[in-house]
Amino acid sequence: MGRTLAKAFSVKGSSAGLLLHLHTQRVADLSKQKVIRILSFLAFASIAMAAATSRRKLDFSHIVKLDYNNYSQWRLQVTLMLQSLELWDVVSGTSIRHDTDQVLQAAWDKLDVEALAAIIPTLSMHQVTHIYACTTAK
Repeated sequence: MGRTLAKAFSVKGSSAGLLLHLHTQRVADLSKQKVIRILSFLAFASIAMAAATSRRKLDFSHIVKLDYNNYSQWRLQVTLMLQSLELWDVVSGTSIRHDTDQVLQAAWDKLDVEALAAIIPTLSMHQVTHIYACTTAK
């Protein structure tokens, strides 16, 4: 079932394709765990698509670059930016990377990379040197 769903999603290229595939399945054939997994995947896919769409429309040039003296201002601006992109849950730790489900891991990893890509340009060159070892946006 998992391979079929992943194949349907990659072929169709959207959550609509996955829903179409589910529509053709008999509901009785799906376990409760599989339905929850599918719904979780759709939720992450929706968040990723919304973030990608929002990013194209927002201009981040007005956000101050973090330096030694402006942490409060920077934090407020970056927090609001990440919330508007629907990436705050990944950065704040509210949303955690799934331990075993590879589809959910991939969706979370994509959001994490988007958060890093949004945060790093808001750092001064000196501050960037402090985060080279970071592996996540959290």
